[in-house]
Amino acid sequence: MSRTTQGKEGTTAAGDAARAPAGEAARHAPIAVQPGPRIAIPARVEQRSWVPVIALGAASAVTLAVAVGLTMARNNVGDDVDAKAALVLRAGGQCAQPPDRFVDACAEIGRAGRRGAAFGDDARVTYGAAGALAVATAAYVLWPRGRRPATRKVQASATFGSNHIALYARGAW
Repeated sequence: MSRTTQGKEGTTAAGDAARAPAGEAARHAPIAVQPGPRIAIPARVEQRSWVPVIALGAASAVTLAVAVGLTMARNNVGDDVDAKAALVLRAGGQCAQPPDRFVDACAEIGRAGRRGAAFGDDARVTYGAAGALAVATAAYVLWPRGRRPATRKVQASATFGSNHIALYARGAW
């Protein structure tokens, strides 16, 4: 038993196939679709903003420039101290227990030395800050993107002591 369907213009599908040329019949024949290999389509990865990279990189560069400036200031103060100390020594004095005529010069040398030490300490801290900002920039750029953790709760605590300051962060981010 064969079944035929009525076409638009009163013809049947079976009759059309019989009257159509072989190429025409092949063109209208049903096509069997075979499943192909499965292709994994990655989930949409959100684009990373470059604003933090620019901001952290610029802050690192500026901080590094400040550190270099502090180092140069420390070196200039050191040169002044060396020149003043050389003048005192050439005049036959010393600053460990200065005679009366060298008290003012030795006091100035001491103040300049402390000022230079402060510049040096500030420069070391500023170099550390510049390095921390550079590491933060690199971490942001290199940190893998992907699934976000289920929790974002972070606990932060700070401790202060006579000769230390610490910041602790715990959690998932």
